[in-house]
Amino acid sequence: MSNTIKVFIGIAVLVIIVFVAFMQTSVPNPTAYISPVLSSSPSVLPTDNLSSSPIHVDDQPASRNIVIKSVNMPKPGYALIYTVPKDSSVSAIIGSSGLLTQGLHTNIKITLHAKDGKPYYVPLGDEFGVSLYGDDGDGKYDEADMLLPMKDANGAIFSKRFKLF
Repeated sequence: MSNTIKVFIGIAVLVIIVFVAFMQTSVPNPTAYISPVLSSSPSVLPTDNLSSSPIHVDDQPASRNIVIKSVNMPKPGYALIYTVPKDSSVSAIIGSSGLLTQGLHTNIKITLHAKDGKPYYVPLGDEFGVSLYGDDGDGKYDEADMLLPMKDANGAIFSKRFKLF
């Protein structure tokens, strides 16, 4: 192998290492990061923030369509539905609202989808959660919005858990 190719491969490996290191340190609060919509990754899930949560969702009959009773959005963004695994190892975002403007929204219907985009079949008794994330300005939910969790004055992510029966 020529020296030019060896140098090129070395630089490529270095760039990849720097990129991976940057991505791991660029999340503002890694313990609150939830995986992007329709994918999964290890994470620590937000816990219920009941004292000041602008989210109202009740336990409800099992369905692919979740209804959030109300959300009072502090700024434009999205309500995300995520799984709460029993072993606390992997969560997955399985649904997202459309862009919600600042203010009160009621009876928000979110259809659940699995990672492959197929319908998500809900296991009875499992726990799920709703969290709020801001919009990065493009008006559509994407991975960049995951860096914009909405938080209360104490820094806790707005979230609420619920079960399906």
